[in-house]
Amino acid sequence: MKAYEIFKKRFSKKSLIDIYHKYIIMTPSTGIDGKKADIKFDINYEVNIIINKINNNTYTFSRYKEKTNI
Repeated sequence: MKAYEIFKKRFSKKSLIDIYHKYIIMTPSTGIDGKKADIKFDINYEVNIIINKINNNTYTFSRYKEKTNI
């Protein structure tokens, strides 16, 4: 599989939503933007923004808070 195909698979709408539900939704932490992933968070809206930016070549990765287990 080519790098482009892997990228498209990992950054598909389904993949991003699956990652959100598997790893993010139940965490108590907030993002750099102060938003908390909870039931009120509109994941479909946010993923659509990401997909549109990817397709327009305007998406940039943002900083993130590192989770530590101390």
